[in-house]
Amino acid sequence: QTNGNAAFAGITTIGGNADLNGDLDVDGTSNLDILDVDGTANFADDVTLVAAGSSTILFDASAHKIVFQDNVRANFGTGQDLSIYHDSQASYIQENGVGNLRILGSNLRLANSDNSKQYAFFYNGGGAELNYDGNVKFETTGIGATVFGDFVVSGVTTSARLLVSGISTFTGLIDANGGAHIDNLRLGI
Repeated sequence: QTNGNAAFAGITTIGGNADLNGDLDVDGTSNLDILDVDGTANFADDVTLVAAGSSTILFDASAHKIVFQDNVRANFGTGQDLSIYHDSQASYIQENGVGNLRILGSNLRLANSDNSKQYAFFYNGGGAELNYDGNVKFETTGIGATVFGDFVVSGVTTSARLLVSGISTFTGLIDANGGAHIDNLRLGI
């Protein structure tokens, strides 16, 4: 037991408990089975937490990041309802609890890993876009949706209004129960 500061250089072995009421300054590597800190702990360099086996969590001080190795989960919630992890094959955001997984933001953009191609964009209080190869192909609007490019439908289609610009090919029966208004009709067999 010490009531002042303690400084250790090199390998130091303490068998049993050490009670320090002052500062502990360790230069070099320290291996502790249990470290109980009741006050503020300051680490000026990298910190590695080793779990059972080879999985670790590393605070890389020079890169300003926390690195979770494969299969090490960051769990959130009292019941650990939310997990974020990588298993060397894929990355996961997994919600297991009560309620929904909510992703909140003024706008939401989903893109590829280098942020060069957009998959989808959801506007705050407005429309949504779905993309193919970075180009908008489907967009919701205030009155419905717009499709850019070909729109292939199989099965029965019901629409309050269908506005088609360009050439349309219909195979099968066209049923217009409410009537049809056609400005220029060309029929051929």
